[in-house]
Amino acid sequence: MLAEQLMQQIQHGQGEAMIISYADSNHYLAGLEDGHGLFHALKSKRGELITYNSISEAEHALASIGVKTATVQLQTAYDEMVGQTESSSSRYTVGL
Repeated sequence: MLAEQLMQQIQHGQGEAMIISYADSNHYLAGLEDGHGLFHALKSKRGELITYNSISEAEHALASIGVKTATVQLQTAYDEMVGQTESSSSRYTVGL
C-alpha cells in the first residue's frame, strides 16, 4: 500500500494506521489495518516493503504523511506457545 492510499483509506474511515512489532525482530512495519482486521504494509513506489529500525522511526514516517494517531501492536510467538489468542496481543494507541 502506498502512503497516499493509506491516507485516503483513513480519511474515508476504512481503516486505521498501525505499526507492528514482532518480538526478537529488529524491523517494524507501518501500514493500515482495514475493517476486516487485515494488515496492509506500506510499500515504496517500486512495490518494495518498507521496514523501519524502531517504533519511533515508523511513527515519524506515518506522521510525515499526515497520520495523527496509530495503534502499535506488539506480537510475540511466546503468546502462541502458552495458548494466548491473537486478540490478547499487546496494543496501544499513540498520538503522532
